[in-house]
Amino acid sequence: MCVCCLGMKNAKFQNIKLDYFPDPPVPGQLMTAVLTGTNTELVTNGYLYTETSFNNNPPIKETLDLCYALSIAAEIDCPLPSKDFRYEMSNTLPMAIVPGNYSGIIKAADQTNNQLFCMEGKCSVTN
Repeated sequence: MCVCCLGMKNAKFQNIKLDYFPDPPVPGQLMTAVLTGTNTELVTNGYLYTETSFNNNPPIKETLDLCYALSIAAEIDCPLPSKDFRYEMSNTLPMAIVPGNYSGIIKAADQTNNQLFCMEGKCSVTN
């Protein structure tokens, strides 16, 4: 089961909810993630930072341009307006995903380095 802790008091994205289908993810099947919430200010650019770890191994860390990552992952273009949002991303998971326990952190900041959101999650993948 995937469990996510979302939000920060002063983050620009508020009332965030993240759902995964199916839960747990299954290698070779379509996985959909739906992120909903409210963006409190216009976002024109920024960065996305991720850490992913498998079975408590040292994490793989990556920093990406926020607008580029959104356009590739979910076909979302910047700027991100100040309003309620619903972003849906679907991908077929590769069969080569190793079953086990995954954990991750995703943080995003805007063009002035203000926090947009922070998510931390754990997920078990089975055959």
